[in-house]
Amino acid sequence: MTAKAAIAAVCRVLAGAGAGVGARVGALSPEAFRQAKFDRGEVTADFWKLLYYLLKLVSENKNCAVTDLGHQIEYVKAAVCYYGYGFLDFYQLPADGSRGSRDLLLVFSWLLQKIHLFEKLLEQQRLRVEDQVPLCTVRIPFSPQHLKSQIHKMIICTANIRPDLH
Repeated sequence: MTAKAAIAAVCRVLAGAGAGVGARVGALSPEAFRQAKFDRGEVTADFWKLLYYLLKLVSENKNCAVTDLGHQIEYVKAAVCYYGYGFLDFYQLPADGSRGSRDLLLVFSWLLQKIHLFEKLLEQQRLRVEDQVPLCTVRIPFSPQHLKSQIHKMIICTANIRPDLH
């Protein structure tokens, strides 16, 4: 698998996890990852938002969503520090989200390995036994005559497929 195909697969996983909600949908393209590799400033805010969304998604405290980029950056720095990220230059990145996309790409890849980010996302998305799933139901008119007719058709069908043992 090429690096481009792998990054495209990562983008599909992130989109499936709903990461397009937390960051601009365009930020989930392989091109955004390429720009971050070259430390391009135009994708930095999108990567902060992506990290914020993903960290909130896997955290226990999901219900206190923040829309201000400065507060999202503070949250990401605190969460990454909690998980033990040791590259101190990351914590010096500006609070306005103007630069540091390469550092954010490193943090993203570190989180993938350190806290098993994709496994946690899958855990969040999987269906549990106690979950309720809406069912699609179709109303079929019921009458004793209809039921008798259906049973009769089944008997005829099974009689026709029964092997002759004589």
